[in-house]
Amino acid sequence: MSEPTPAEPGIPGAREDACRDYQSSLEDLTFNSKPHINMLTILAEENLPFAKEIFSLIEAQTAKAPSSEKLPVMYLMDSSVKNVGREYLITFTTNLVATFICVFEKVDENTRKRLFKLRSTWDEIFPLKKLYALDVRVNLLDPAWPIKPLPPNVNTPSIHVNPKFLNKSPEEPSTPGTVVTSPSISTPPMVPDIQKNLTQEQL
Repeated sequence: MSEPTPAEPGIPGAREDACRDYQSSLEDLTFNSKPHINMLTILAEENLPFAKEIFSLIEAQTAKAPSSEKLPVMYLMDSSVKNVGREYLITFTTNLVATFICVFEKVDENTRKRLFKLRSTWDEIFPLKKLYALDVRVNLLDPAWPIKPLPPNVNTPSIHVNPKFLNKSPEEPSTPGTVVTSPSISTPPMVPDIQKNLTQEQL
């Protein structure tokens, strides 16, 4: 199979040509072929101006591919993000959770283990909040999937009020990660609530 020729962005119809050629090659990715994934990654980089369109093709392929062919498409996504980055990183990050779940819920246990190994390489690639959300969603489908906790300096989505906002003095701006107490408040506002809760539980 000959490799598709990258389209020139300025030529009329270039977008359609690039998408048609990429889609044709993408449909041939029916098993985990490193040379084929590398070729598609290079083609994605050569057609960087059409990154959003190519991303849409890859995302659609993860949804429509048979369960046995979904993992290679995820490997292609991973390769595009790690080796090309830029627009591909931005677009894949946006729909990372939905795309991953679409694949995870349709594959067997062995493939899920490979997906976990793939996920384990993403800590330095995708935002930690996005990966945390992914872990939480996957854990709902498979309780054996570990949820990697966020570092202390990364805020976790929560319904609790952050004490530093309650304790912040108008004259003293707080720095990230610290709690500033106001001299006019002898006891932090959250302490009575906690004590009250403990008392109710004991009663």
